[in-house]
Amino acid sequence: MIRQMMKKTLLFLCVFMLGATGALAAYPDHPITLVVPFGAGGGTDIPARLLAGMMEKRLGQPIVVQNVSGAGGTLGVAQVAAAKPDGYTLGYVPTGTMCLQPHVMKLPYGTDAFDFIGTSVSQPVVLMTAKNAPWKNINEFIEMAKKNPNKYVVGITATGNMTHVPMLQFAEHFGLKLRFIPYRSGGEIFKDIMAGRTHLHADAPASLSTFDVYGLVQFADERSENLSDIPTTKELGMDARFSHWQGVIAPRGLPKDVLRTLETAMSEVVNSEAFQQEAKKRVDELYMYDVLRADRCISVNSLEARVPFGDLDFVRYVMSIRPELKMNTYDMGKYLLRKAFADDHILPDDILWRQKAAFSDAVGHSMVDDLKDYAESLYSDEAFAEGCAKYEFAKPFTKESLLYRDIFEKYYPGQAKMVKDFWMPNKAWKGCDVKDPSARVLSNYGASGV
Repeated sequence: MIRQMMKKTLLFLCVFMLGATGALAAYPDHPITLVVPFGAGGGTDIPARLLAGMMEKRLGQPIVVQNVSGAGGTLGVAQVAAAKPDGYTLGYVPTGTMCLQPHVMKLPYGTDAFDFIGTSVSQPVVLMTAKNAPWKNINEFIEMAKKNPNKYVVGITATGNMTHVPMLQFAEHFGLKLRFIPYRSGGEIFKDIMAGRTHLHADAPASLSTFDVYGLVQFADERSENLSDIPTTKELGMDARFSHWQGVIAPRGLPKDVLRTLETAMSEVVNSEAFQQEAKKRVDELYMYDVLRADRCISVNSLEARVPFGDLDFVRYVMSIRPELKMNTYDMGKYLLRKAFADDHILPDDILWRQKAAFSDAVGHSMVDDLKDYAESLYSDEAFAEGCAKYEFAKPFTKESLLYRDIFEKYYPGQAKMVKDFWMPNKAWKGCDVKDPSARVLSNYGASGV
């Protein structure tokens, strides 16, 4: 009897252990949410989406990026801190929201509220000023600021973040009295810097190529390879090192195996040459992407012109829907929106369920075709070859692109290098090895471009 009971107990334990092992090994078994505490299309969001795309290939599950902006990034970070520590809610955060703001602001989280997964990118903070500023270098500025206390304005995006704290230490070290003015965005700060209303801003190096500014000093011990012309705080005799790093966090208390899985996946991605090259390109050329378009022009003024995204109640509702439900696993874009109208038969099925029509930048299908036909009529094959040969930088590759380049050179001769590159999909991505930027030619749009 005892022997039988022991056998049953051992059998139960074996089954339990096998079940537990299977459960542990299953992570992740459904989509992961990656919270970005700033808006879409910015310097935190773009690298986050790059990382998410590469990590999900290693983890075998989708990683859904969720933008939760507000309060200098602290709202999104607070959401991560309050989430269940199961590995299915992560955060992609910059330095300030993790290392600085918890020490200078009353927040619902502290630095000990998270498990740290890893760092993806890191760049020194750079103090920037307008190219037409009355000083030509950092020493001239220090001298002028000492003679004119409280005259010069430092633009910051939030109290206690990386636009604020480095400049506090800088002013204290050199005995300067500066005025700190908070702004809603870095775009607004740079607009005022170039207008002469604000004089200084500490930011990531990517802004140097985005705005008409230059770097006065980088908060580092050694000059970065791509910032070799900007002196360091160490060269000025100041012991201050501040860097804009970005990394992945999770709520404190992750199971050890889950933490190890995430650490391994992230390490493999960020140490890969593909990630490093793509991350550098995206950060250096940030303004070449969506931030260059009309959306940026209106959003910098806290506006959103597209319907229905100006409806905050609608946005809050959409953001409240579980991320896994918003994944396109139905081979049909905008599935939830379509499904919401299906039962009432308000729209005919042939309209409700037709493929979403992709479109080229700024123009519709028919106009794209007209432009291509017009370019074809302007250039013979010989004229096309001769026309392309005129340009060494950003050489045109279609008759349509040659048309645009010729027009550009007519009005802005010899200034092509202010545009770093053509906007084109990354050829390394599936379905993106194309010679036309139109969404119609990308395979992920299916029949939408037909």
